[in-house]
Amino acid sequence: MEIVQTRGVEDLLHRKNLSQRLLLKDAFPIILYLFLSPFYLFPSGLPQISDFVLVLGIVFVIWRRRGIVWRTSSFVKVLYVFLFNIIMVNLLTAFFLQTTGPILPTLYYIYNSIVVFFILGLSAIHGSSLNRVFFWSVAVSSLAQFAMVVARMDFTSFRQVGFFNNPNQLGYYSLINLAIIAVTNREVKTSRGFLAVIIVVNVFLVMLSNSKAALISSVIIVVPVFLQLFRRGRFRRTQLTFLIVLLPVLIIVLMIYSSSILSFTETVFQNTQRRLSMIGMDSDDNLTGRGYGRIALYPEFILFGAAEGIGPEKDPRYDDPYMGGEIHSTFGTLLFSYGFIGLAAFVALLIFVTDFGSLVSIASVGAISLYSLTHQGLRFTNVWIFLTVALIMKSMGKGNRKNQNAFLD
Repeated sequence: MEIVQTRGVEDLLHRKNLSQRLLLKDAFPIILYLFLSPFYLFPSGLPQISDFVLVLGIVFVIWRRRGIVWRTSSFVKVLYVFLFNIIMVNLLTAFFLQTTGPILPTLYYIYNSIVVFFILGLSAIHGSSLNRVFFWSVAVSSLAQFAMVVARMDFTSFRQVGFFNNPNQLGYYSLINLAIIAVTNREVKTSRGFLAVIIVVNVFLVMLSNSKAALISSVIIVVPVFLQLFRRGRFRRTQLTFLIVLLPVLIIVLMIYSSSILSFTETVFQNTQRRLSMIGMDSDDNLTGRGYGRIALYPEFILFGAAEGIGPEKDPRYDDPYMGGEIHSTFGTLLFSYGFIGLAAFVALLIFVTDFGSLVSIASVGAISLYSLTHQGLRFTNVWIFLTVALIMKSMGKGNRKNQNAFLD
């Protein structure tokens, strides 16, 4: 009898280890992407090394598994409509204007949609284990970026860039990290101390970027997460042991480098305070400065959209006396470039991924949406990863509350 029980336990452990190995194999493209995504080697608007790695990884996993299937849901159906509308508007505009400008944005939306479907397929296979992969991938990436950015920081610069091409990208990256950590942390067995460190690290990266939109949005995410943390039970014995061992080390480090650390921290906080005090004073801190004036001048494009990737300097159909290039807003870009259908479909996607029974979920999606009012961030694959993770977490939370296996609906 004991031999049978022992074999049963061994078989269970073997299956568990096998499942974990398969999960790491399947999710490795996403893990590697999240680690490499902050490293920009090419100009903004072009694919980066992380994108090529992710595409090759997805192809390899699909080939190895001989296909991946994702389950149909309201979210998936609306994403189909969203993607179809973008493809039709961009390709028809490219054909009639005889320009290739809209082609690259179209490829970006197709690529990001493939990433969404890939993650949904992995979630159907691996379940909640996938959420832990996202948490730890983002945590490791955050710590690595913090160490590298601080090590090579330019103290003469008011806003830090890190390995991106501009400070706003660093702020957006850190903001999305906060959102992913916020919605997945309850699936992970980790100490409150470590979770607090990861949150502080990403907030500090946002402060180094001095992106006004990211600074404000990060507060919206952090407050409910810390409220959730403080509602948890007392520290376990292992956590207290860790703190007792770590405390002397921190004291020694502070004694040796106290003056440098204090000076560095003071500079960061002063820059952040200065940046926030400038809200409303910069030339682009208004609707016309972000490109919304273009919508008011040419409201006819609200119906079907003007397409993306051309700009007023190359598009003979309209002009913008206030600014050139693309509209600095996700929602503004969707409305002007893809019409009411494009904007309505994206708003519906945001609603579908939000768990209205969770303040953390509402705050996270809301913060990303707030940032998107003044920045166009839909090309950044990380935001689509966050939306997919939020959707999965919502579906699992709904299933737990109703004690049923409702999935992604």
